[in-house]
Amino acid sequence: MKVFKVHVYLESDVDVLEDFEANATFIVMAKDEGRAELLVKEYIKKENLMKGYIEIDDVEEVPIDEEKVLGMIVD
Repeated sequence: MKVFKVHVYLESDVDVLEDFEANATFIVMAKDEGRAELLVKEYIKKENLMKGYIEIDDVEEVPIDEEKVLGMIVD
């Protein structure tokens, strides 16, 4: 398994007063980049995070042989 950072652009097509856009980064464990992308898309649909346009901007393998902060989650 490898660790990947998957950068995603999300755009809502839900009928709201204003369009909603967001950038998100997912930390994923997968066999390869293609599988990491697929897992993120499946997760977004499963968790019902966004209905609309989803674009994978970048998939970056993260070396796991060094200490490093992978990201931050804001609640």
